[in-house]
Amino acid sequence: MKTIQQLQETLPWSIAYGETFKASPVPYKDFQHALIHIVKAAGKLAAMIDDHDHSRVVEDPDVRKYLADLVICSIRMANVAPGGKIDLQEAVEARIS
Repeated sequence: MKTIQQLQETLPWSIAYGETFKASPVPYKDFQHALIHIVKAAGKLAAMIDDHDHSRVVEDPDVRKYLADLVICSIRMANVAPGGKIDLQEAVEARIS
């Protein structure tokens, strides 16, 4: 098992972006892009739970995927955060202690 710190140090980021994205002068576009993916994953989880709240049986096999996306994109955001890289392991430990 890897620690959050080890995941952060070895996170591959080989997703191919289009030329428009690459050429964009928007500062922190990588941070913004990862945040959008967090919102998308959270929305999928929220919709699933809302369905459950309204008595519709929901068993979504993608829950694991959405939760993993939240962690992966958080790690990505920590690596490209405005103001510099954040040690996410340290931040999580400080937050829960």
